[in-house]
Amino acid sequence: MSAIYVGKHNGKKVLFLVNDASASPEQIKECENAAALYQGDKLLGINLFDEALTADLPLGLLVHPNEEISAKLNQILEKSGLPKYQYVESGYEVMEVKLIEEHPLNEKLSILTLAGKNGECSSVTRYSNYKVGDHVVVAKDGTFLFDGSVFHKRVEKNIPIDVTLCSERDLCLGENYKEAFLANDKAVGEDFFA
Repeated sequence: MSAIYVGKHNGKKVLFLVNDASASPEQIKECENAAALYQGDKLLGINLFDEALTADLPLGLLVHPNEEISAKLNQILEKSGLPKYQYVESGYEVMEVKLIEEHPLNEKLSILTLAGKNGECSSVTRYSNYKVGDHVVVAKDGTFLFDGSVFHKRVEKNIPIDVTLCSERDLCLGENYKEAFLANDKAVGEDFFA
């Protein structure tokens, strides 16, 4: 999965195109209004310093840039001799709650079995505003989050956490952070931001 962030560097807006946040760059190739970050031959990301592109963009994560932004971005990348940006998926998937279990060590948490486009997975959550059959939005392994971090699956207290449930605030759709965002109008397996 890739992500686009708009941030500030030296007081100016910069667009950061991230392909792999788990590796550290070994080489920086400077191009016109851009810096490409590599580890060996692998392109990890690109920093674009084009004020015309970033002027109207909000700071933070751009999950799915519209066609106009994508076209401008690709025009700049092509001019700099860099590969074009292609949207693959956001990493935010709609999943169905299949099973809810009590957490054996913490009464404020639940263990969920969820079904998505690639089968079943599990998660642990503090949210409780859903029932079996509800559709929720989760961030999958390797998903770039709005706070700038990346979600990675893990095992805690022998319980696998393959995905993490998202609240309205986690999805930048509002301020509610106390409940899971329900997406019962969306199909299971759908990319929430597509």
